[in-house]
This record gives sequence, structure tokens and C-alpha cells, in this order.
Amino acid sequence: MTMTHHATAALLGIVLLPPLAGAAGFDCDRASTPVEHAICTDTELDALDARLADHYRAAQAGRPPAEREALRQAQRRWLAARNRCGPDRTCLREHYQQRLEALAPPRAQLTHSGPHYQLEASYPRFAGAAEAINRAVREYVQDQVDGFLARTEERLAEPEPPLGPAWSFALEGEAGHRTEWLQVIVFEGYEYDGGAHGMPLLAPLLLDLTTARPLDPAALFRTDSAWLQRLARHSRAALAERDLLGADSDWIHQGTAPVSENYQWLLPGPDGLTVIFPPYAVAPYAAGAQRVLIPYGEIDDLLARPMRAD
Repeated sequence: MTMTHHATAALLGIVLLPPLAGAAGFDCDRASTPVEHAICTDTELDALDARLADHYRAAQAGRPPAEREALRQAQRRWLAARNRCGPDRTCLREHYQQRLEALAPPRAQLTHSGPHYQLEASYPRFAGAAEAINRAVREYVQDQVDGFLARTEERLAEPEPPLGPAWSFALEGEAGHRTEWLQVIVFEGYEYDGGAHGMPLLAPLLLDLTTARPLDPAALFRTDSAWLQRLARHSRAALAERDLLGADSDWIHQGTAPVSENYQWLLPGPDGLTVIFPPYAVAPYAAGAQRVLIPYGEIDDLLARPMRAD
């Protein structure tokens, strides 16, 4: 799959500025500079580049013109400094991490503790965004927290008190992929409420920026499309090539069947749609969550609205 240089392309594509010398957005098949080659041949750098592009778009959104211009100039200065790293991948990673920290939206936190449990959740707040956007994020997190607290209270009310380690709930949200109409917030964490082990929390929030409301995964697709069948076919093909620690074909077939409950965790990104299968869905717990990236070129005809960043 062809990778693109996201951070520079985001700057140039959104603000319509002429290319900086040696820093134009590019197709990795045509990479020519040491920086371009380093990013195109390093999956970690490419991922950092994609994250930075998303953070930059989110930081630009909703700001007044003077602030957008200041942000553009700061991004230009950062690009120039990054390019001075040349092929030094350690230097490039440090520059990306520093810029990500500078562009990261402010965060809100929830903490709570009680008899036999601890809870912590954090999530981004978007400066310059409509209050309805931040309210939707806050309500989404509160729903996740309330669910854990309700389960905890129910268990604590049982005649026999819980044994073993204290229960815990940890959830952290990061701003992800963004388009003109969509903001993805990637929530990940861990929940333990007794038993042999806890469960990872994977809860992508898809926010429709035109309505400030969370989207059901089905809303990403045309109502007349066979999107479940297409995702199922691609998922089965990808999983068939993996070592899933003893999961047989029936297990995989059932977990990828084209029914909506199997496709609730969909994560749009810069290069495609990632389907997330939680532990036990298609393989044993030890195999972990399984992620299948489906390039947009394979599903563009199914989408209700474009999901590539402009």
C-alpha cells in the first residue's frame, strides 16, 4: 500500500500555501529527499506523521483567522526544523513527539474511587470548537463511566463481598482522524471487575461535526450498500493469514459474519478503515484484539460521505 506524507500534505492542502523547498506533500513511490525516504520506510514515523496531520487539522478548526495564521507559521518553522534532521530517525521521532505535545488539545479528567474499585478517565477538549462538540465527548465518556459504576454497585450489593484484586477502569481518549465533517476520538483502556483477567476497552467515538452527535458505525455507509458483506470478506481474508493461536475457521467465520454486532468498532484513519475485533470475537484472549485495515479504495463506493482528509 502506498504511504503518503501526511503532516506536510495537511499543512499545504488545508491552507493552500506554496510548497516549502524539500517539504511538499508527496507520494512515497516518488520520495526523493532523505527525510521522505526515512518516513516512507519506517512505519512508526509514518504513523507519527499521520497523527500529527490529524492534530494539526483539529488545532486549526474553529480558530479565528489570526490564530490560524500563527499556527500555520509555527507549523512551517517546525517543518524546516524537522527537515534538518535528514535521515536521522531518532531526531525525526523527537521532533514529531515534541510537535504532537505542542498541538495536543487540552485534556479533561475524571477520577473516582470507592470500596474495592478505582476509576480514571481522560479525554481531549477541542479549543475553538463549538461547545456542543466538547459536550458530546464529555457525555460519551460519562456514559462509559456510568456503565462501570452501575456494574460495580450491582456486584457490591451481592450477599458475598468480592474477592481478589480491586476492580479498575481506565479509559484514555486521543484525537484521531479528522475530515470536514468527521472527528474520530480513539478511546482505549482496560477494565477489570473480577475473574481471571480484565478486558481491554476499545471504544472509538465517531463525531459528526455537522450535528455534534455520535455516529453509529452503519451511518458511515450508504443505506443501500452491502457494506457488512464487503467488510466481512476483507476481514476474513486478512485473518486467514494470521496465527490466531488455535482459532478454527468456524470461530473466525462466526466472528466476522456480516451482522452489525460484529462491526461496532470501526476506526476511520488517514489511509483506510480499521475494523477492530475484541478479544474472543475471532480468537482466544491471548491473541488480543485483532485489527484489519481496509484501504478506502476498496470501500469508496459504499461510503455515505468521503472519509479521506481533504
